[in-house]
Amino acid sequence: MKARVYGQFPAKVPETYKELAQLYLPRRINDKLAHRTVTELVDWLSVRAETEEQIEYLDFISDLLEQYESRYPHSEPDQKSDPLEVLRYLVEENGITTRELGRILGVDHSVAARILTGSRSITIEHAKHLGARFKVAPELFLGL
Repeated sequence: MKARVYGQFPAKVPETYKELAQLYLPRRINDKLAHRTVTELVDWLSVRAETEEQIEYLDFISDLLEQYESRYPHSEPDQKSDPLEVLRYLVEENGITTRELGRILGVDHSVAARILTGSRSITIEHAKHLGARFKVAPELFLGL
């Protein structure tokens, strides 16, 4: 199977387990390409799964990923995501404007715009607000 990237997943998460299985048929992971594909799918789905069937499918493919990683613990080094890339991705995926981002961060929209361009850093306080808004660990936005 060709590896997918975030932009290649459907805009709307399939509702049923069967539809999800058509997106990626769960099977044992045996190589790096399948590992990368399933990792991207788990990352994509983990912030979108809401229904019982979506969560059940996510749990199952996460188990497959865990099995592969336990068999080949050094197959791929841990790579930390760039905090700014993570923020830009979440802003784009959620259709958040710079004004709304400013409100989330508790700053003026011009500061939010500078953060998105990389000319201003994400502070610990910003990371806390972002973590609360996106329901993720604030450390994600600090590169820790």
